[in-house]
Amino acid sequence: MTLTKNSQYKLSNNKQIPVIGYGTYQIPPESAQSCTYHALKTGFRHIDCAQRYGNEAQVVQGIVQFLQENPNVSREEIFYTSKIDTPNHGYEITKKSLDLSLSSAKELGYIDLVLIHDPLSDKRGRLSTWMALQEYYKAGKVKAIGVSNYGLPHLKELYESEVLEVKPQVHQISINPWLYREELIKFSQDHGMLVEAYSPLTRGLKFDDEELVEIAKKYNATPVQILVKWSLQMGLLPLTKTLDPIAKGEEILGAFDVKELSKQDLDKLTHKDDYFLPQPQFDPPADTEHLGAKNG
Repeated sequence: MTLTKNSQYKLSNNKQIPVIGYGTYQIPPESAQSCTYHALKTGFRHIDCAQRYGNEAQVVQGIVQFLQENPNVSREEIFYTSKIDTPNHGYEITKKSLDLSLSSAKELGYIDLVLIHDPLSDKRGRLSTWMALQEYYKAGKVKAIGVSNYGLPHLKELYESEVLEVKPQVHQISINPWLYREELIKFSQDHGMLVEAYSPLTRGLKFDDEELVEIAKKYNATPVQILVKWSLQMGLLPLTKTLDPIAKGEEILGAFDVKELSKQDLDKLTHKDDYFLPQPQFDPPADTEHLGAKNG
């Protein structure tokens, strides 16, 4: 199936989610409303945010501004994600923090997706946080729930737990052609999760890679567009980020005008034996020795 910028994936609970997202990590609060507004104006319909980013209220205002100025676009067409920060793990504190996130999003009516941002608390914290998310999901305050940055032990811990009533619908992890977490992706997808790829553009650190540049020239595209195309053709949902959502946003969405990469070029671009972390100091999926499933 050929995807367009308006295409949507279907989550395991049948909720629709736009196939590409605009991430708001490290966008200062004073810029977040404008960046979000212009991202939507450029054509994005999926906004990824988090408690940790410190800009939830401003991101929401960007969405509200866009909807007010574009009455032809309904709230249901915009997909808004937030995440529970690690210090907010635990049943009661998760509910308090989620109430604050919902308060910031009150003009939207609900939050489309809430994720546990990472597994870096302990077993009790992770599972009690999931209990709270399930409660809010059942109440309809959030329309989908999932996890982020989980390793296999963290996922198995959740799936084997007695608290599990609602299975996660999304797993968001750092993925790029040089960081292809094949086993983790397969486990997630086999268990009904859509896999979102954050930092799919490698934070710009691989734009000069010879193979990437060569393939980009072959398809009359930019390295950015090839990286987006790679994510999409690998069945992932890329969450892109830019402080210039007009010019750079148009370049990103231009990936949908690039013809499909051949299997040969996909394989050439996929470095399964590499382990390139755009943020070397942050790799929660691998941090399972002292913070993994056995940690109580």
